Amino acid sequence: MKKICLDAGHGVNTAGKRTPNGANGVVREWTMNNAVCNNIVELLKDYDVEIIRVDDITGVVDRAVRTRTDAVNRIKPDLFVSIHHNAFTGTWNTATGVEVLFNRDKPRRDADLAKLFADEMAKLTGLRNRGAKQDFQSLGITLHMVRETLPAIPSVLCEGGFMDGTIDYPIITSGKGQRAYAQAVANICISYLKLQVRKQAASGNTANAPATSVQNTSTPQPQQQAAQSSAFKIGDKVKVKGVAVGGWGKTSTGGEFRVWFPAYDVIQVTDGGGRVVIGIGRTVTAAVRAIDLSRV
Repeated sequence: MKKICLDAGHGVNTAGKRTPNGANGVVREWTMNNAVCNNIVELLKDYDVEIIRVDDITGVVDRAVRTRTDAVNRIKPDLFVSIHHNAFTGTWNTATGVEVLFNRDKPRRDADLAKLFADEMAKLTGLRNRGAKQDFQSLGITLHMVRETLPAIPSVLCEGGFMDGTIDYPIITSGKGQRAYAQAVANICISYLKLQVRKQAASGNTANAPATSVQNTSTPQPQQQAAQSSAFKIGDKVKVKGVAVGGWGKTSTGGEFRVWFPAYDVIQVTDGGGRVVIGIGRTVTAAVRAIDLSRV
């Protein structure tokens, strides 16, 4: 199965990463990035692909860029896409358009891929096509997110419009605009990786199909596992019972997540101890039932 690493840039509270106050209010960049990523996952859910988010899916932690690219390099996906939105002055202006950045020292493949993404994003969002750009040529610096991934991993950073642009703001802050951005990314992922609809999806039977995303962002429901809860506390090291590294674990809501590590940190214990949020450091991976975990 093919793998895609997705990254919603920044965090919900990252300083300065937000729109000015417009008709839809002040909107945080991560909120828009996350919405686009969630839409991409939804659009690709029936395809033979596994999607791994390397940002903190809660947005609470602005995960260090080194941590993100280290995760990408460990997973070795077939494609890495970092989702962002642009800015110019930070106050209202007429800057407009989408662009996709690639690293100048990576294979020509990344430049070609960036052009495919930029063309499709412009076509579906209706925004100006600013094209595919070398990170250094565009910014005067090289970008860690596309510079530090392994050369064998196709890597691009998408800028989906200007947060402080009067033309782009109403589009990028709307559900319709975010879905168009996501559809463009999904279209290129499908064509570039030659993804196929899974047999279960094609037949209408998805009961036993693997989840597309390794991280579950649904709001967990209360669990009736209080008797199990007192076993765990914040900071404990735990493992998912009966699941080897690379296998699929169950979330507290019945979804699935990929187990990439032999041990996780307990970040939060709720629902009388029956629900445990696990991750690496403060970066959330999933919320699981306490009875599905054991101490390391």
